[in-house]
Amino acid sequence: MPSVHHRLIAALLAALPALPIAAPASGQTLHVSVTADSARSPRQVLPLGAKANLKIAVGNEGKAVSGPIKLTVEPAGLTIMAGQGWRLEAGNAVAEIARLKPGERIERALPLKVERAATDAEARIVRIVARGPGEQTASAEIKLMVADCVGAYRNRLAALRASLTQQVRDAAEAMRKADPALPASRLFAFTNARNAEIRNAERLAASFAARRGGDAEMATEWFRYIIARWISELNAFAGQAYNPGLCANNYYQLAGYRQGLLPITKHIDTIHAAAAAAIAAAREATGAESAEELAALAARVARNGAVDSSGASDSVFGALGAVRATFLRERKASPEEMQQLSLVETAAWLDDADRRGQKLAQTIEQVLSTLASAQKETCICSQ
Repeated sequence: MPSVHHRLIAALLAALPALPIAAPASGQTLHVSVTADSARSPRQVLPLGAKANLKIAVGNEGKAVSGPIKLTVEPAGLTIMAGQGWRLEAGNAVAEIARLKPGERIERALPLKVERAATDAEARIVRIVARGPGEQTASAEIKLMVADCVGAYRNRLAALRASLTQQVRDAAEAMRKADPALPASRLFAFTNARNAEIRNAERLAASFAARRGGDAEMATEWFRYIIARWISELNAFAGQAYNPGLCANNYYQLAGYRQGLLPITKHIDTIHAAAAAAIAAAREATGAESAEELAALAARVARNGAVDSSGASDSVFGALGAVRATFLRERKASPEEMQQLSLVETAAWLDDADRRGQKLAQTIEQVLSTLASAQKETCICSQ
């Protein structure tokens, strides 16, 4: 049997007028969406100092008025900037929406700033939550990619600085200095050819023979200064202080470095063209199959002249030296043989100089292409 208290409570409840239950009306829902005008693509990376202006839209898709609504933005390590209608609360940005009519949509803008970021790109997930009366809740997220691109580029430059510039210095020095393994002078006289291309090749070859392969142009104060200045500028570029603009205009920076070496690269091109002409002339005179057979050319001349070339070394200069010694010892060379050997020797001197020049040219290009690759791989932030 119900107790007296139970009967009293039941009587009181029965006497009360009917009241509505505080619950969301059927179909009443909140909806939240967010975009960022500074992140037009999910792959776009924001650098240090960049702002992401969030545009947050809250809509009422229900059939009844909803409100008040509390809007909370969790910034995921980004700095909240001053925004109208927002306040800071426990590290989040909070705004209030008094009421939303059915079908109504309200937008709120909130700027966020990238003040901290790792050198590698990472995702920052910003979450927005809207809480209405009762248990009405809606949320949305946006992924913002951030990175310290300038810091990443500086780190790459610092790591490359010493090795790259040393390679250029070594290649330039190798082009300038004499090689004691080469003959002290030409072994065979010039052909005195009428062909201007061959005459130019012979004059250039003579300058290398006079210095045992050393490049007289590279030994001038002007060329040595160009290399020293270029290396100094490259070191300054690689070691410069942190600057937000470091990632910008690198195309023009590298183009300037390439322009500064034009006197040297043009000289290298001249040697290359002369070497190609000399090798072609030697091949035509001796019937060589390829430009790589310079040592075999001298040996072929020796065999055709019934000269013992068994003592010739694998190098073209060794072969030429052995043939010359044999001619001096046993018989006089014919004019045709002398012309062939002279052409081979001219080709040999220029081929050796071209090999050194191409090494320097390749090293310079490697430096510039490495810098360009470092910029492309690290400067991935939007400008």
